[in-house]
Amino acid sequence: MKLRILETYNASSSFMPENNPDRIASNWIGPTMVGRVSINDYMRYEKGQDAKIVYMSPNEYLERCAKDIFNSTWEKTVASIERNYADTITKYANDMKNGDKFPIPYLDYVYQNQEGRHRALAVKQAFGEDSIMPVLVITPTNPTKEELMNYCNRKFPNNSNSANMFYDSLCYKYFPEEIEEDNTEEEIELDSDTDFEIDNADFNIDDELDSLFDDLDEEDFVKFVNQKYGKNFTSIVEIDDTLFSKALDNYYDL
Repeated sequence: MKLRILETYNASSSFMPENNPDRIASNWIGPTMVGRVSINDYMRYEKGQDAKIVYMSPNEYLERCAKDIFNSTWEKTVASIERNYADTITKYANDMKNGDKFPIPYLDYVYQNQEGRHRALAVKQAFGEDSIMPVLVITPTNPTKEELMNYCNRKFPNNSNSANMFYDSLCYKYFPEEIEEDNTEEEIELDSDTDFEIDNADFNIDDELDSLFDDLDEEDFVKFVNQKYGKNFTSIVEIDDTLFSKALDNYYDL
């Protein structure tokens, strides 16, 4: 038997807002787009979180909560809730049997968190321990470089420079050891007795930035970000990767 606990806020008169999960299914599934990419891909590659709906019994969900999330016992994780919130669980169970919809419970293996023990116990009470319910299982992402590059090309289909820059930022996130190793190999050992000077006539940091951002006017872009998102940045390097990516999409759509 499958019980459809559909994700919807406050559909049940007994389901109070403070019990709603912080992370809901629409963060990963559905037709929502972030710029030119799906919400699923956005969460997977930019936030480092993947998720899928898994059907499981109430007992399996509760066992995973105890063992995987809390690293604790059934008594501390489940039995105490059954004793202390018996009336709430019974009310949830009655509402479920009457057709009320509840948010999907989740197991978050990225931040070691969960939401749904009361709902699982209500499902068990209403429909039996052999019933099954949908659970959003959130796990860390482990993308390959090829997957990251393909994602960046989808995100910036008409701007290879932006795609490459964003790819580099994601590589820093997922492959920091390789980046550090590359940087170590490129270090120049200087003789302590040797003077080392930079000829300002030959090196200009603004020119280097211009070459990185190609046709992106740094000052104009910072002004655009401040106006659109209510920020007060003075330099493009102050903008974090997520906001930079989002703003870049809107900037080139102007």
